[in-house]
Amino acid sequence: MSQAEDFLALTNFDGKNFPTEFVDREDLLKIGAVGNGSSLFTRGNLFNRFEFEIVRRYNSPSGAIEKVSIIGFKEKKNDFKQTIPTEIKRELSKNICLILGTSNPEIDHKNGRKIKTGTQLEDFQPLSKAANDAKRQHCINCKKTNKRFDAKNLGFNVSYIFGNSDYDETIGCQGCYWFDVKKFHSSLYLNTSN
Repeated sequence: MSQAEDFLALTNFDGKNFPTEFVDREDLLKIGAVGNGSSLFTRGNLFNRFEFEIVRRYNSPSGAIEKVSIIGFKEKKNDFKQTIPTEIKRELSKNICLILGTSNPEIDHKNGRKIKTGTQLEDFQPLSKAANDAKRQHCINCKKTNKRFDAKNLGFNVSYIFGNSDYDETIGCQGCYWFDVKKFHSSLYLNTSN
């Protein structure tokens, strides 16, 4: 069996249900899937087919991989472009993070499911690395469970500015706190000033 086949067997993947079981570091080492420059989760057939949840030591992006599960299939047809137009980067980089108020923000695609091409200024928002990382994790959870992030977890009086806890393709990510932080805050202010 190939390394990819060994990994799939360890996850007990049945071909359709996600997320799979986590495969811990000890088993990943046995099949050579981590360490010594392994690229199983960064390129190749398995990487091209699946989305992974990778837990790293100390929750650090450069920490050693502790465990991995498969959380879904990668979208086959997607017009989403990861690249952010230079003029948009330049314009939004002048701002502060909408959540933490820190300078030098990352420029974030508002659409966390990455199913729509962002080409306009209003498709992006300035977030610090920490805020952008948090958003990314909540978007992964939403995609995995189809349950949207509840802003009450952050102390807000409302969960969503429209829509409900169930992800609905007709409205997409709109109404979720993470989709448009500025609009979420503005909406709450407008509702309390009446």
